[in-house]
Amino acid sequence: MKIPRRSLWLKDGGGNYLPFDVIFSKYEVLDHLGEWQTIENILERLLEPVSPLPSPLAKVRQALGQIYIQRGRYGQALDLLEANRNYYHAAHDRNGLCLTLGYFGDIYTLQGDFAQAREHYQQMLDLAQQLGDPDLLAKAYNLLGNLHSDLGEFLKARDYFQQWLGIAEAQGNIKDIARATGSLGNTFFRQGLSDRALECYKKSLEISLRIGDKYSMLSALGNSGIVYKKQEDFPRARECLQSVLKISQAMGYRHSVSLALGALAELEMEAGDLEVSESYLQQRLPLVQELGDRKGQCISHGLLGRIYLTRAQFDRSEKYLESAISLGRSIGLNFYVCDFLATRSELLLAQRKLDQARALAMEARDLSRTSINNAVAWKSEVLLLEIELLEKPDRDYRRLLCLAQEAPDAKERENILTFLREIVIDHVPKPS
Repeated sequence: MKIPRRSLWLKDGGGNYLPFDVIFSKYEVLDHLGEWQTIENILERLLEPVSPLPSPLAKVRQALGQIYIQRGRYGQALDLLEANRNYYHAAHDRNGLCLTLGYFGDIYTLQGDFAQAREHYQQMLDLAQQLGDPDLLAKAYNLLGNLHSDLGEFLKARDYFQQWLGIAEAQGNIKDIARATGSLGNTFFRQGLSDRALECYKKSLEISLRIGDKYSMLSALGNSGIVYKKQEDFPRARECLQSVLKISQAMGYRHSVSLALGALAELEMEAGDLEVSESYLQQRLPLVQELGDRKGQCISHGLLGRIYLTRAQFDRSEKYLESAISLGRSIGLNFYVCDFLATRSELLLAQRKLDQARALAMEARDLSRTSINNAVAWKSEVLLLEIELLEKPDRDYRRLLCLAQEAPDAKERENILTFLREIVIDHVPKPS
């Protein structure tokens, strides 16, 4: 929304009286630099009831609402957004209303209420299409792409990101090109196309470093770290993710801090340091609870369940896996639910509760196919075959050996070979 031509004079932090738009321009520069505490101070000062002009105050509420969202203060953000929605409705300002719908969707996404988020994002897209505004369309495509990616619907997500990237390239919007390219990389990675994902992340990081965009930089660094982890290049993965954690903490970007802690926990789990992994997760849990981040809680509980399974602490593992599955089901996170179902099946298999293990492995397999989680689809087939071989040792073991050759990483392959060694030796006829 444009500020009216008549200037609103306010006192800045140094005691000087300046026009509203001059003070507000400081926010835009500081936002680019990630200086959120300073931004908060400026914007909260601008909200002081010194002006009869609603339009500038609506713009301030919108900007401050974004800062509150990024810092995890969702209740304060919702209050500001509700005030703006009422103002935009009364003023018949459809552009302002369109943006506000997107910010409501952001909060619902972060809180794990994906049904509400989808409804608000779709309303935003419909309104943006009616207005024919390419900037609003680009934002709506970005948000819907992120939502579908969270839900494991990667083909839909990629379609939205491609449309976003197309608008950014047509406009020459370098910042959005960096962000859209990084988002496309996420869809490639989640479908097992690590090399294509890394190409996207490197391009995104190169652009964001050139223009000093901290948001894109954090995303590209974090995603690169996850790819390096997948490639078992743990030192490079650790360097990327620890950089994300340090920068996010300095910015006060609590949601990004939470994501970095989760990614570092997964990294150390893969590297075999379960104690450090558990430490990161225990740091993350109070943060996701404060943020109301149910997705973060779901994933953290699932990872703790996996750690305790590895340590053969079956009761603790069962507790956390049950919680992760319940949370995931409640918010539609099927991509993760099928993973934790497979892990719980593995737990029951270790306890030789074969009927229950089979039922969960079958559920994980079916859900993994609809959510396009190829790693879990493979894992559930392995579990079903291991259960079958334990029940009927006269079956052909070579089928499991074939699955071992298709394993996504060396660790999974070695797990299958260890199982085969134990079961084959158990059933080899002993000399009389």
